Amino acid sequence: MLKTYRITVPAVFFLLVLTGVALKDNHQLVKPAWNADAGLIASYTINARLSATSNLSEVSNITDDDISTAWQSEAPLPEAFIRRPDQNIFLKKGAGFISSSSCTDCEKMMDGDLATASSVRITGKGGVTIDLGKNRSLFSVSIKCQVKAPVEVKFIDEKGKPHTLGTLQISDNFQLKRWEVPGGKAAFLALESTDDFNVFEIAALAELPRESVTIDFGKSLPVGTIYTRHWAGENAAQQTKIYLSRDGQNWKEAATLEPGALHVFITNISPEKEARYLKIEHTLQARDWNKVYLWEVKAYDRNGHYGPRPVTVPGHTKIRNLLGVNGYWSWGTDQYSDLLAPEGGPYRYRPVASHARNYHDMTWDVNAPGQSVDFKKMAEGKGTPAKKWLNWDREYKAWTHAGLNVQASLQFFRFKPEAWKNPRAAAYNYAFAYTRHFGSKYGNGYICTIEAGNEPWAYPADVYREILQGMAEGAAEGDPDVEVFPCALQAADPSAETHGPFKNYMGARIAPAAAPLLDGINIHAYSYVINSKGKRQAVHPEHPNSTFWEILNAIRWRNHNMPGKKIYLSEWGWDGSGGGEECTHDECVSEQAAAAYAVRGALIAARLGIERATWYFYANEKTGSSLYTRSGLTGSAETGFKKKQVFNALESLMKNLGDGIFYSVVREDETAWMYLFADENGKVSHLAAWLPEASAPGIQKTIQWRTEYEPGRAIRLDGSKGDLSVKKQNGTMMLELTTVPLLVSLK
Repeated sequence: MLKTYRITVPAVFFLLVLTGVALKDNHQLVKPAWNADAGLIASYTINARLSATSNLSEVSNITDDDISTAWQSEAPLPEAFIRRPDQNIFLKKGAGFISSSSCTDCEKMMDGDLATASSVRITGKGGVTIDLGKNRSLFSVSIKCQVKAPVEVKFIDEKGKPHTLGTLQISDNFQLKRWEVPGGKAAFLALESTDDFNVFEIAALAELPRESVTIDFGKSLPVGTIYTRHWAGENAAQQTKIYLSRDGQNWKEAATLEPGALHVFITNISPEKEARYLKIEHTLQARDWNKVYLWEVKAYDRNGHYGPRPVTVPGHTKIRNLLGVNGYWSWGTDQYSDLLAPEGGPYRYRPVASHARNYHDMTWDVNAPGQSVDFKKMAEGKGTPAKKWLNWDREYKAWTHAGLNVQASLQFFRFKPEAWKNPRAAAYNYAFAYTRHFGSKYGNGYICTIEAGNEPWAYPADVYREILQGMAEGAAEGDPDVEVFPCALQAADPSAETHGPFKNYMGARIAPAAAPLLDGINIHAYSYVINSKGKRQAVHPEHPNSTFWEILNAIRWRNHNMPGKKIYLSEWGWDGSGGGEECTHDECVSEQAAAAYAVRGALIAARLGIERATWYFYANEKTGSSLYTRSGLTGSAETGFKKKQVFNALESLMKNLGDGIFYSVVREDETAWMYLFADENGKVSHLAAWLPEASAPGIQKTIQWRTEYEPGRAIRLDGSKGDLSVKKQNGTMMLELTTVPLLVSLK
């Protein structure tokens, strides 16, 4: 993958709210103040009150938005638990538990102080008996004594049968000794000896020790999604659980987690539960000096950190104008594309794309940032400073002749950031020369859109902002008809700028000064989740935790900071088998699933108001199966670019709904997703409906839709031939839905 590695007043007011424009008291329109974090959804844990069973000084680490810092509990064993009433069931209960006629100051045996002692006087043989009463759970007993003769430690089980736990010898004096009780139940505990002994402490655990953190949101809120990095340490915890409570007293278990999970884990609570308090509790393994950890906790409603889908409004982009494909010079053939007509290269992808995005590598044009390039000389056959053989005009002319609008991602990641001696000026000069030559107002019209980089995510934010500013200014002067977009960025996770390899936070990399010069924002959204084993897994686009929904954060960011401007989804897709090549890496889906998800993803993009959705990639790569090498619409050159099912599915969508424009949502829930599409005059023409589930053979449900529309031709959007029959009785349409979208023409 060519990545960096990777009109009424109410109506007016309604539109203003949707686009993020505010009204002053005097009713003058004003743009809201720039907000770099406008795409974020606030976690309930922000400013929440935190408490912990131990080590309160570190508890704030779980909400500091830093997954590298953690709360660490104290170690209950060997002796810290003795001072804790939540763990030591004998603490301060000596008077009620202990039975002994020869004991002085018996309460000191259970006062939690290892320095104080109670004396037991023995005549013949005797000792101390502890009655556990009705609560007979007893996991372990810890005792510190000074003895003159061996002291036998026994427990009597619930049937009255005695058992020996162990013996305290003179060599054990002043040491804290612990025994675990077989079966975990006892009616009595006894210490017996033939000579006097002193007991400094008797402490007990009814069960394995627990350590927890409690979060008070301040008020009751609907909890539907909980994000945790809850790693407890290496085999430190037996189990980890999430509890919710309205009052902090009555707790309900919400989830059981894997204590050893190292990654950030997402727990979905369905249906949502109203709660003011959230508790993460580790049950520790019974080892001395064993501690557990909690790294980060966030909580949201059922929409998670992506937030809710926006209110639906009719779209304005036809499906055929939405769909595009990512390509590259020569389209995998190592020859100019004008030699590939009429069926190869860009011509092959006309049935599924109205535009093509090229990874235009600046290192093919210049040897270093700031070097000038004369594209006119290039067009005359004299090449570029970096490639004497290169003629982009010849290549792009073939793309446009194939009917594709060309979007150029001006890649510069191969240059090190420090190579940009004057980033703004170098970027300005390059973009000016590029757009003046390729733009439609002053140039040959081969390029309609440029991006200031693809994924230059290793660049410092300040350097990238200068490059973006320079390119935007240079393009505006070079040819104002050319659209200008930033590189692909995301608005969901600001911590990307400080943690991890991909520094791509929109709020850090688009400055207010650049926004007026840009035509929109640019995003890449693939559909992944991290599974319970910590591995990335491709999923259907409707999955509530899918990274595909980062689109929503970008929409909110755009609405606030750049209202009315476009969003280009310049990369999306799924790795899947097909085209004569297998897909075997962790992120693979089946060929049928990739095809179904492609159509569903395109329909969702239309519903969300995305202007362009550009599939990655035109073809599989020749290399073996690994991330993004099997996301092609066709097989690789090794297979003769054999069409995959995803190609056929998108072609079916283009043929049957190409002129359709999203109109409204019929339903969008766990049972079914159903969208209406209209023609360019606003007349409803089609229903697209599917089951929002992982694709699998045999899944089918009958969904009823009460409507005034009459069904016409119906097909599955998977490239298969043959029409389907849709029945309507008593005003209700009966839809046989699968995970492949059903398209029904409406009358």
